[in-house]
Amino acid sequence: MKSASLKNALVSASFLVMAGNAGITLAHTIAGSLGNAATATDLYNVTCPPGTHHLESRVRDNAPPVAPPRVSVQTYKGTKATNTTDAVDGNAAFSPVVVNHSGAGVYRVLVDKDRAGAEKYTLQVHCLDIDDVELDGPEPTRIQNQ
Repeated sequence: MKSASLKNALVSASFLVMAGNAGITLAHTIAGSLGNAATATDLYNVTCPPGTHHLESRVRDNAPPVAPPRVSVQTYKGTKATNTTDAVDGNAAFSPVVVNHSGAGVYRVLVDKDRAGAEKYTLQVHCLDIDDVELDGPEPTRIQNQ
């Protein structure tokens, strides 16, 4: 009987740890979509709090699977800009992470594509301190949705 209680306690504790970590990991994960026009672009403001050293970003092209166009994310703040593209459409992997070292403040984050065709994407952005610890800040604000 003791082993069953211990097993239940371990399963419960593991679930709570995973649920807690999922909230941290997914704090700035955004599901979005781009319309059919080749020029469709979604624009976000990401406000990184004091203590921020850099912003990391990456994107995943979710649907339609294995069909053009390719989805990219660009970040810029001040005179620094980054770009990354999900080169393989329809898989579970994100684009490579890019880092913009522009400190605290408002970053502009654009998601676009390389040709016509509707797309669904997942965007991840994280404000990090110099030790790569994610900082708690407001959720990104979508200011343009195409």
